[in-house]
Amino acid sequence: MIEHSKMIDKNINPNRIVITGEFDVSRQDLELLMQTHNQDGIKELNETFGGLHGLQKELQTNLITGLTGDPLDLLNRKKIFGRNEIPKKSAKSFFRLMFEALQDVTLIILVICSMISFGLAFYHSDHHSFEYELTKPSNLQSIRRK
Repeated sequence: MIEHSKMIDKNINPNRIVITGEFDVSRQDLELLMQTHNQDGIKELNETFGGLHGLQKELQTNLITGLTGDPLDLLNRKKIFGRNEIPKKSAKSFFRLMFEALQDVTLIILVICSMISFGLAFYHSDHHSFEYELTKPSNLQSIRRK
């Protein structure tokens, strides 16, 4: 399909192309329609263009067969509406992905718990703690007597 488009571009003299306002819809109208979703999009389509059949008339195409395939018409449409492709999004960096992941509340809680656990790993109890008093040999004997 891409090769066919390139072949069409080479066979037509760009100076011969005349861009006319023969379409009753602009690129901005189509972009606005594409950005509107769900029921709002259907409402916009019906109110602004008169439904699919109205849009078909304004774009001078056919809902069943599509475009005619005339190279001059295709190039004219490409000049008016632009290429029919979605621009590629740039890849997110590692640090951006980390930042987005750290926005999760569960992950924040887990990080805080891991820091507390890490800190407690270095804590050594002294001889005055409650656990030491319970495990002292003299206290164990008194507990057994009771």
